[in-house]
Amino acid sequence: MSRYDEIMKGLQEALEYTQGVSNGTQIHRIEIQEVSDFQPEEIKMIRMNCRMSQSLFAACVGVTKKAVEAWEGGRSHPDGAARRILGLMQTNPHFAEDNGILKTQGGIYEVEGAKPMHAAQAVAQYKKGLPDGAVF
Repeated sequence: MSRYDEIMKGLQEALEYTQGVSNGTQIHRIEIQEVSDFQPEEIKMIRMNCRMSQSLFAACVGVTKKAVEAWEGGRSHPDGAARRILGLMQTNPHFAEDNGILKTQGGIYEVEGAKPMHAAQAVAQYKKGLPDGAVF
């Protein structure tokens, strides 16, 4: 069957379906979760729940530290792709580890495409991001 014939057959099946004719075609319905909007405080809370510094969080999301600072400060807002990742990290604080974005080996945190960071360095950066009076 030529490419043209395949396209025409598909169009004919689609037309028959819209007219209520059942021709054995399987219909798959999918639902895509809406991309959430996040307030600055929510973004910071997601990062804190993931136990990440702004630098580490930025590297995991694929943005700059300045972008994370701006999000948390309310000066800018994440785009759709970043908001999708934030939603996944909100649902699962271990999303980065579970999906191979963040790897730990021998006390070193490694983010795909970023410079490895010793655990002590990551902890120090994380502590800098804690609110006053918080305990690590």
